[in-house]
Amino acid sequence: MLKDRVRRWLRRVVPAQPKLTLRDSLKCLESDERSARDRDHFFEWSTFVEKIAQAELAARVEFLMAIDYSIHFHTFTLQSMLALLDHMRHDMRVPFHVKACADVLAGSNEFIVVLGRS
Repeated sequence: MLKDRVRRWLRRVVPAQPKLTLRDSLKCLESDERSARDRDHFFEWSTFVEKIAQAELAARVEFLMAIDYSIHFHTFTLQSMLALLDHMRHDMRVPFHVKACADVLAGSNEFIVVLGRS
């Protein structure tokens, strides 16, 4: 029941994301910044999710990069995530508060939200 309410609310509130053109996608793939960010993500993924041993960690990260492994995707903008959290707090009475939030990289739809218990 709660899941259905959240789904209905998301369909109504979250804006459709613009589609990237092939040119935009290729530009992103060529970026050294993306490569460094992916390496950091793969390191965290291999360490905390896959629980890879320290001795095998570098090889695992290189393997994930070589196959262009996808560990996440972006669904929300910062504004739509904050709207969802507000809905959960006020309308659904989930006991938490937003302590801080920030964009990681402007326009990337990657952000950090710190929640606290209420």
